[in-house]
This record gives sequence, C-alpha cells and structure tokens, in this order.
Amino acid sequence: MKKAAGRVLVLLQFLLFFYLASHFSAHNTDTFDVLLLISGLLLGVWSLSAMRKSRLRILPDPAVNAILICSGPYRLIRHPMYTSVLLFTAGLTDTNQLNDAICYCSLFIVLLLKSHLEERMLSEKFDQYEGYKKKTYRLIPFVL
Repeated sequence: MKKAAGRVLVLLQFLLFFYLASHFSAHNTDTFDVLLLISGLLLGVWSLSAMRKSRLRILPDPAVNAILICSGPYRLIRHPMYTSVLLFTAGLTDTNQLNDAICYCSLFIVLLLKSHLEERMLSEKFDQYEGYKKKTYRLIPFVL
C-alpha cells in the first residue's frame, strides 16, 4: 500500500512540476524569480552531492542497501531535494495566474505528503531516524 501511494505521489509531483515548467515565461521573470531558480538548483546539486554515498531514489521507499545521510544540507533539512524543487518551481510560478498558484500549492501538498510517507518508511529502516528527526527540519529550516 505504501509503495502504491508513493508511486501516485511521484506521478503527481512530476505532472505538477512539468505543468509549471511548461507554462513558464521568461518575459515575466524578475530578479527574485531568478534568485529562487538559482537557489533551487544550488540546493539540488548540493543535495545530490551529499547523496552520492547512498542510492538516490525518486520513490519514497528507501533502497535495500541505502544508508542514512546526515551530512551536507541533510544536517539541517531532512528533505532538501523537495525543498530544492519547491524553490525552483517558485521561480517558475506566475503568481498572477490562478492555475499556476493552485498548481504550486498542490505541489507543496504532494511533497509534504510524500515526505510524511518517506519518513515512516525511513523510521522503519533506520533505528537512528527518530533521533535525526529531532535535530532537523522537514523542509524549511527554522520553520517546518
């Protein structure tokens, strides 16, 4: 059941991301949007670099031989890849367009649900995960 839910959340995540990417217009981009895009890219690259020790998966269920990564951006944020997607897509979103705003909010909810599911699975796999959760933030440092 968890794996099926994970697959649905990944599908929704990609559909929402591609909707926002396909509706992006560089003509409406301001400096703040560019900063969001760059921040999302940099956090994503940093997260991928830290994850190179483990097996990266798009699905929320951990790989059989996965290891718990607690370094790099994972020292502060348990799901920095999700945060990078949210930053990047915030830069793509035209907040003057209701469809874009709804799509972005939906993506946030999907990633929040996916992070909850992933954390249940990680808690089952890694004994130390509950302690790690107490020292870190889910998505946004010092907020959530």
